[in-house]
Amino acid sequence: MSGFGDCLAEHTLDALSRGRLSPAEQAAAARHLDGCDACRELLAALARVEVGEVESNLATRPRGVAAPRLAAGDRIGRYTVLHLVGAGAMGTVYAAYDPELDRRVALKLVHHGLLAGDAREAAAARLLREAQALARLSDPNIVTVFDAGRFEGQVFLAMEFVEGGTLRQWLMVERRSPAAIVAMFVAAGRGLAALHGAGLVHRDFKPDNVLVGGDGRVRVSDFGLVRVAPAATASIEETFDPARPLPTGGEAMTRTGALLGTPAYMAPELWQGAQADARSDQFAFCVALHEALQGARPFTAAVLSGAAGGRMVAQGDRIPAGLRAPLAIGLARAPERRHASMAALLAALGRGLTAARRRRTALLGLGVGLCAGLSAWGWQHAQARELAGREAACVAAGARIEAVWGAAARADVERSFAATGKSFAPTTFAKTAPWLDRWAADWRGAAETACRAHTLAGTWDAELRARAEDCLDEARAGFAALVDELRDADAVALTQATNAAAELTPASRCTQPAALRERPDVPQAQRSAARELWVRLARARSLQAVGDYAAAQAAAHAAMAAARASGLPELIAEAEFREAGLHEKRGDYAAAEAGLLRALAAAEGARARGLALAVTTDLVYVVGYAAARPAEGRVWARSAQTQLALHPGASPLDEAHLDSRLASVDDVVGDYAEAARLHARALAVREQQLGPWHPDVARSLVGLAAARQAQGELDAASELYGRALTIQQRVFGPEHPDVAMTLHNLAGVRYGAGALDDAAGFYERALAIAERVLGPDHPGVADTLKDLGVVQRARGELAASLRLQTRALAIYERALGPDHPRVGNSLNSLALVQRDLGAPAEAERLHTRALALFERALGPDHTEVGGVLYNLAELRSEAGAHAEAAALMRRAHAIYAAALGPQHPETVDMARELAQLEAR
Repeated sequence: MSGFGDCLAEHTLDALSRGRLSPAEQAAAARHLDGCDACRELLAALARVEVGEVESNLATRPRGVAAPRLAAGDRIGRYTVLHLVGAGAMGTVYAAYDPELDRRVALKLVHHGLLAGDAREAAAARLLREAQALARLSDPNIVTVFDAGRFEGQVFLAMEFVEGGTLRQWLMVERRSPAAIVAMFVAAGRGLAALHGAGLVHRDFKPDNVLVGGDGRVRVSDFGLVRVAPAATASIEETFDPARPLPTGGEAMTRTGALLGTPAYMAPELWQGAQADARSDQFAFCVALHEALQGARPFTAAVLSGAAGGRMVAQGDRIPAGLRAPLAIGLARAPERRHASMAALLAALGRGLTAARRRRTALLGLGVGLCAGLSAWGWQHAQARELAGREAACVAAGARIEAVWGAAARADVERSFAATGKSFAPTTFAKTAPWLDRWAADWRGAAETACRAHTLAGTWDAELRARAEDCLDEARAGFAALVDELRDADAVALTQATNAAAELTPASRCTQPAALRERPDVPQAQRSAARELWVRLARARSLQAVGDYAAAQAAAHAAMAAARASGLPELIAEAEFREAGLHEKRGDYAAAEAGLLRALAAAEGARARGLALAVTTDLVYVVGYAAARPAEGRVWARSAQTQLALHPGASPLDEAHLDSRLASVDDVVGDYAEAARLHARALAVREQQLGPWHPDVARSLVGLAAARQAQGELDAASELYGRALTIQQRVFGPEHPDVAMTLHNLAGVRYGAGALDDAAGFYERALAIAERVLGPDHPGVADTLKDLGVVQRARGELAASLRLQTRALAIYERALGPDHPRVGNSLNSLALVQRDLGAPAEAERLHTRALALFERALGPDHTEVGGVLYNLAELRSEAGAHAEAAALMRRAHAIYAAALGPQHPETVDMARELAQLEAR
């Protein structure tokens, strides 16, 4: 592809306007278009030709509906339009490029004419709120909604761009077996069930509104008619107007006005004006499935509406016998006679399809003769009983998780949270329990899948099943350890509970054959001891997750001794890795590095490639960022990248984790553009893999915001911090340390922009939360006090700044001891206030104390030492001692040049000031 240099070639522009470029080529072209007026004008001219072609195909659109009018290269917010995907009576969909996250999205605009005049603004506002509700969902069978907004009065949705076609197109490409059809509809049904579980109703389910991606994954889409269900919780319902829902796009047959939906799929009660609910979605699903299997819908629209002359469609024999009863129940005219839920319908379809297979197998022997037939019948009956027993055993295997997380455990955790006496305890339980529910359901499904793969499908041998069982036992032990800690939660554990639950490794990894085959072999005689060790390590992980680092360190150390006694390299590696992680959390980076190196050697000895990758990725951070040795950190990053490429069990999340770690190294050396690129890449992966509301998504947003902030892009940083704050408030609630920290970061952005009053306001909000949640003497409170003091100093409020800095220093010294590096930072800040107050001797005393502390704690070549030397040089210069000042500045410059490189902005600034001092 040529033309991506100075300007785009005309054939490139033509291919772009018609949507014929690859995703990578589209992204490259969109980046060029952002800065090239000439190419945008030529692309617009080419696109107008295409739009004219589309308009000729829409001659039947209703009067008053706007035609597609955006051309390739146009902008909707931050999105660059690439090409038109489709247009219909209700809306227009464009492919677009999101430069912030470097990905393609689908932009859907709802037509002006479909919003009633007086109610247009209210209806548009309600659609935006509905989009926000959809964005809270994270389900593999639902198209992800990323963003929503307004464009020239119209509402737009930014959604996941799915390469592929619709379920209807999939059905038409070739004749499909009933089993294949049911499998695709069951996947779509899971998406509907997820919608219903979130208190939402689709209202327009049909094969045209289900996408089948190139990866074969089914996604329910076209959400313009989604509404909150009547039984939804108040916390969701209160954000929606009772106004009539907006119509969706894509098909002129969708009814508007009093009725909403596609007539052929609408449940009878909707024709009578009843409110749509999960049961009417179930009816539409059964109509669509009947149509796919039989080749005809079960009713005409006239039958559904009760109109005269309506008729039932003749029933044929293409529907497997076992599926007829579940479909008949789902198609019942009275809603209360349908299945209790989509989950119940899907379960019935699964049983029916299995029964149909058994009947077909039994019929094969009928022509052999009476005796042979009776014998075959007896054998088939016995086989059916055996299969049913195996299926029941697999269900029981999954049900073992209820012993860890059932009604009793849930009640215990809720009581434990309440017993802390914290006002936010009920909110924290409400936020934490769904993550625990989700993990337990994932474990149940993984256990059943592993069992069926071995005992029913026969696709796994006994060795692979044993490896899966070990993996599942380890995962269950880790989950049980966390639940135990939450049953006895203190105030610190309460603040970390939601995060700990959200960060549990999914049990579904135990169903991945490639990853299972990577697990080292454990001799049969040592398996019992090995499992006991896994339990002890799991407890150390859980104690760390809830913030009890001292207890976690003790548990990890005891596990380490037992692991070494066992002689099993993988367990030694896991124990070393756990203990090293705790050293990192407690700020002992030298011990963390040494432990990681031992863990890596043990992991390589055990051929545990997944563990070796995790250890190497942490070395990138500990060496490159925490120890401020970026060149070595990059070497470890290259090693981790090689391991990623060679490890068959690696996942996109492993790469995202490495990107985040490497981005921190780029922060150290001041390469903020590269840090931003890595954070954006990690963010895109985490959103796709974890959903838009996972805490790790918020962390990537915070990292990206910090990189933008360092580049001086304060508006972008503020928007990213705002998005992270929205996630954290939803996931953790408004009273959480992560919320306070993001408010703290927003304050820093406003301070950098010179908006000192705004910065003070954000710091004060962060301080109020931190004091309530952490208590008045927590180091996190001191962090905000210190930085608020910096703002007050900048505002000229020196007395207020002095009070804040003095209180921060007292907290640090009580909580961390007099020799902690954060004490040194506090001394440095307090010295600057004393300098402004006209007390240079006191300022010099504080700086000198900070210098000695940093040299003891961090070594003489750390950048913190250089920073204090710089401040002391300025003090000596102001006192007229230029030679002393130059000597101090020379030392500071040498430290910065060695640690950050001679081209780092701070090193360059320091060199300039040193030259000025030496010239005096």
